[in-house]
Amino acid sequence: MKSILFVAMFLAAQTAHAGMFDKMIAAAAKKMAPAGPTTDSLKDVVITGGIERNLPPAELGTINQSLFSGWKTGGDLISFLVSKKGGSGYYKIDGTFSVDGKPVEYLALANYTLITDEKSSPRKIEIVTTTGEKASFTIAPNKNKLKMVSINGEKKNITLDLTKDVTIELDGNIPDGTMLKVAMAVNQVGIKSLIDVCYLRSGSKIVVPAAAFRNLNFTPAGGALFNFKKSFLAVGFESLETAAVLSETLPSFQYTSVYSDGKMVEVKTEPEFNYGLTAKGTDKPADGEISYDFFKPNAARSRPAGQLKKIGLLSFAIGGKTFDEKSVITQDEVMHNGDNRKTKTTTVTFPKQSDEAWDAVLEKMYPELVEAVQTELGAPVLPVEAVSQTAAYKSIEALATPDTNTDANFSRAYKGTKLLATQGGSQALGYGINAPNQKIMNEAGADALMTVKLDFQIEQEGDYGVMVPKLTFELEGKTNGTNTNTKYYTGTVTGKGVPSENIGLKISYGEEKGVMDGGTTKNDKVYHTAGTITPEELEKIVRRSDLLAEFRKGLKEIHDKEKANTDYVTYWDLQN
Repeated sequence: MKSILFVAMFLAAQTAHAGMFDKMIAAAAKKMAPAGPTTDSLKDVVITGGIERNLPPAELGTINQSLFSGWKTGGDLISFLVSKKGGSGYYKIDGTFSVDGKPVEYLALANYTLITDEKSSPRKIEIVTTTGEKASFTIAPNKNKLKMVSINGEKKNITLDLTKDVTIELDGNIPDGTMLKVAMAVNQVGIKSLIDVCYLRSGSKIVVPAAAFRNLNFTPAGGALFNFKKSFLAVGFESLETAAVLSETLPSFQYTSVYSDGKMVEVKTEPEFNYGLTAKGTDKPADGEISYDFFKPNAARSRPAGQLKKIGLLSFAIGGKTFDEKSVITQDEVMHNGDNRKTKTTTVTFPKQSDEAWDAVLEKMYPELVEAVQTELGAPVLPVEAVSQTAAYKSIEALATPDTNTDANFSRAYKGTKLLATQGGSQALGYGINAPNQKIMNEAGADALMTVKLDFQIEQEGDYGVMVPKLTFELEGKTNGTNTNTKYYTGTVTGKGVPSENIGLKISYGEEKGVMDGGTTKNDKVYHTAGTITPEELEKIVRRSDLLAEFRKGLKEIHDKEKANTDYVTYWDLQN
C-alpha cells in the first residue's frame, strides 16, 4: 500500500528506479532536508500518522526502503509526524519519543518512524519533553488480514497487460462489503513509490478494470520519465482509528491503520494514462476578447458529475489591485561614454469604489452564476447559509482573508461568506476525511463545495488604463479514500480590459545625466486622471455578462467531455 509516512505524502506524485540510484536519492534527501524547529511543549503540536503492517519485500526497492534502515519484509512500520497547531511546518520534540519503551530517532523527512517485527498487539507511544510534559497513547494494528493468492490465475512469474482488466484472488479475514485499496509500484523521475490504483468493495475475487490503471492517483511525467519496471501489485485494508491520549495538553486524534499483501509483477504493456480533461476557447464579443480554460483531473482525483446532488458555496469574493507603477530603463550607457540613462515610469490608478459598489457587483453576478452551474451540471446550489452557518465553516473563518478597501487594493466576500482557500489552514484542523471542507460538506448535506473569485488587475492598454477581469472557479468533492482530495472541475475565464478615461494613467520620463555632469531632469505626461466611475461604467468594466456567458460555455464543454469519457463512472462505481 502507499505508505502512511510523510515521505509518501511528500513524494506522492513521484516514483522511481530501484537499487543504488534510489539509495543515492534517499541519502541526498536525508542530507538536504531542513531540520525542523524543536519544541519542549505539547500545547502547540498536532500528532498525525499510524501503523502499516506486512511491509512489501525489500527487493522492491521503494524510496521508503532506502530512507529507513532496518527494513523488514513482512514487518510493521510505525510513523508519526509532529506538526505545528497554529500553522505549517513540523517540530522535533525536545525530549524523547518512544514506541513500546524503545526511543525513536527523529528524521527531518519523516519525523518519528520505527520498523519492527510483525506484531498483532497494540503499541504504546510515549512522549516526554525536557520540561516534564508527558503524553502517551496506544495504536492498534489493523485487525483484518488477507493474503493475495493469485493474479490472473498466476501465483508467481506474473506478467501483466495494464490495458486489460486484472483479476486478483484473495484469502483471509475479509469482511463482506469492506472497502479494499489496490496499489501499484511505479517508477517516476528516479523514485519508486506505491501509488493508489483504486478502492473497491471486498470479495474473495476482485476485478480491477483497465480504467483504474489509466487513472492512477498521481500525475505521470512524460515519456521515458516513468515506467513499471520491477513492479508490485498490492491489495489491503485502510482505516482511520482514534487514539485516546493520556495527557491534559494533547487531545485525542485519529491515525491510519493499514494491512496489505501483494506480489511482484512484470508489466508487459503499460496503460495509456488519462491525464485529465481540458476545455479551452476564445471568443470576441463587442467589448473585446475573452477566453476560458477548464480542467477536470483524472478519475482518481475527480468524481463524476453524476454524484452531484447538492452544491454548497464555500467562498464567493471579488478583489484586485487598483494601483500599479512600473519603471523601465530605456537607455543605460552611463558607464561607457557618459550618455544619459533614461527611464520610463508608468502609473495606472483605478478610482477607489465604495464597499456598496463592489457588493452590488456580487449581488448581480451570484444568481446568474448559480443559474449557470445548476443548468449545466443538473444539481441545485444550496442557500449560502447552509454552509456559512455550519460549525466546521466557523472553525476556519479566522484563516480567511479579511475584507479590505484601500487606494491600492480591495477584497470583498459575498453575504457573510469569507475569502477562503479550498484546502487552506493548519493541519491541526484535520486532513483528508477529517479536513474542514469535508466536515463542512457533511454538516451542510452537500456533495461539493464551490469557490468563485472575481479578480481585477490594473494595467496600461495603449493610452488608457484598464481593469483586466478574471473569474476563477473550483468545485471540490469529497475525498477518495481517507486522504486524496478531489475536484470535479477547475476553470478560469479571462477578459480583455475595457479602456476608460476615468482610470488614471500617467507616464514619467526621467533622465539621469552622465556621471561627469550629474543632475536629473523629468518630463511627465498625463494621459488621464482618475475620475468618477459610475455604476453603469463599473458594470461595463466588470464585463459580467461576457464572463458568465464564457463561463457557461466552458463548463458545458468540460462536462460534455466528461460524459463522453467512461473512465469516471467505471472507476467510481467500484466503490458502490
